[in-house]
Amino acid sequence: MGAAVVSDYLFVRFAKDGVLDRGELRALRFVSLLVVVGLALIVPTGLLFAVASPAQWHDGKFWAIMTVTAFICVNGAVIHRKVIPVFEAHADRPLADEDVEGSAALILTTGAVSTVSWWTAALLGVWVSADFRYPYMYFSPCTRCCCSVASSPPG
Repeated sequence: MGAAVVSDYLFVRFAKDGVLDRGELRALRFVSLLVVVGLALIVPTGLLFAVASPAQWHDGKFWAIMTVTAFICVNGAVIHRKVIPVFEAHADRPLADEDVEGSAALILTTGAVSTVSWWTAALLGVWVSADFRYPYMYFSPCTRCCCSVASSPPG
């Protein structure tokens, strides 16, 4: 989670002047790589934990964390496939450009989903006393939102 928070912080800090230069994009790509490596370790570890402890398959908290992790992975894929290419195509140019502004809804949505998802995963992870049924009704709207963002045309 640390790399994701650093990535969000750096993006906001770098974007304050209205321009993302190539050095800033390189830094964001590096931190993004750390996030991907972290996810590549977290997902199999969680699944192996569940295999080692079959009682986890009936735990609502486990499924809530796995669902949030799936949102994080899908949102990250959208960011890498649609958002980062927009920034790379406009490196060293104002973010107020028409092409970037046309992607503003996607950029803001994926940023918000990222922040909320990472903090939700962290809170669920430290919420030791959580004993609840899997909240399907809460994740259904999130699923629709993520699917519509992922299937939206670039730009």
